[in-house]
Amino acid sequence: MAGEARAAAPAGQSTASGPAAGPTPDPEPSAPDAADPSAAPDSRPQDKARPAGSRWSVPDAVDHGAGFLLGLMFWAWVGLPFLRDGMDGVRDVLRAKFTNKAPDGTWLP
Repeated sequence: MAGEARAAAPAGQSTASGPAAGPTPDPEPSAPDAADPSAAPDSRPQDKARPAGSRWSVPDAVDHGAGFLLGLMFWAWVGLPFLRDGMDGVRDVLRAKFTNKAPDGTWLP
C-alpha cells in the first residue's frame, strides 16, 4: 500500500514525512512593513518632522569630498597662516574672514 501511495503522488512531491523526506526550504523573508518605522532596515533614527518624500541619502564620494573641502579650508585659513606668522597670523585671517576687520583692527571696505 505504501508503495502505491508513493506511486500516486505527482512528480516533485513526496508523501514521506520526517527526516527521510529531506530538508524543507526556508520560507522567504518578508519585506518590512512600510507603515512600521521600527521594522525599517535603516539603523538611523527616523525624523518624524520631515515629510516622507524629503528623505535622501548621499553617496560616500560626496561625504568624502565634503571632508576634503573642509580640510582644505582649514589648511588655508588656519594651517598656512600659522606656519607663516604663528597665532597672530591665524587671528588676522580669522578676523578678516569673520568680522571683516584688517589685521590692525580697522574695518575693511
